[in-house]
Amino acid sequence: LIKTIFEKTLNYKDSLFYDITAWTMPLAFGLPSGELKTTQFKTGLLGDKIAEVPQWQQEVIVNRSDYAYLFEWDELYAPRALYELQKAGVLVKCATNKFEIAFGETTKKFDYGTMLVPVKLQAISPEKLSAIIKEVAEKNYLLVYALAGGNVVSGSDLGSSKFAVVKQPKIAMITGTGVNAIDAGEVWHLLDQRMNIPAAHLEPAVFNRADIDKYNTLIMVGGNYPDINKDKLKTWVQGGGVLILTEEAVNWAAQNGISTVSYKKPKSPTDS
Repeated sequence: LIKTIFEKTLNYKDSLFYDITAWTMPLAFGLPSGELKTTQFKTGLLGDKIAEVPQWQQEVIVNRSDYAYLFEWDELYAPRALYELQKAGVLVKCATNKFEIAFGETTKKFDYGTMLVPVKLQAISPEKLSAIIKEVAEKNYLLVYALAGGNVVSGSDLGSSKFAVVKQPKIAMITGTGVNAIDAGEVWHLLDQRMNIPAAHLEPAVFNRADIDKYNTLIMVGGNYPDINKDKLKTWVQGGGVLILTEEAVNWAAQNGISTVSYKKPKSPTDS
């Protein structure tokens, strides 16, 4: 592992070249480094052993608002924060348009996907909402903007229909025979271990007899799905269910009339 991170591949034995052939991390990320021969190495060059990952030390300050709070979706743990807010019973909206809003003497632009937590529409008090927002922000290293009003410099006002209510995801993923275990494991780890978002695992036989209407999101990763009840799945999608497909599952859904995705056949290099 260490060799792969630091080695520099300058000469190649043949014409085969993979994406991992030249993963020289110090060069890729601008990390200062040096090479030591055996005779140059001394134990005094070693730093302190890292026993645990240092915690993020920056203090998260969330001012209380009587109107609304904003946080951006490109934050690393924004999905985890959103799910924790929803789990606590907080109503959250999502921006479907860009907008710019004033903060004192400056303005800030927000992109699609920015999350809005309106204070007046909650079933809890502004004081309790403020406490929840602060706790979630600190836990997820989130920058939260407290707003005094909803008027914007440009784009959609915060009270407009351009901000849609985000439903709390109730997720199931097809697993088992025929499904790529590595792909399924990757998705499970992201949701369960990184984002603290639970997902039920349904094998095809279980899916066929289960009440899937209790889920609003279904994930199908790469693999084969010959035993899935296609009509049941299609009816669920037509009823408003969100179907997330990756790799071979995309083509499978298109071939079975569940998705309207179409493919373009690439031209051969010999075509004129």
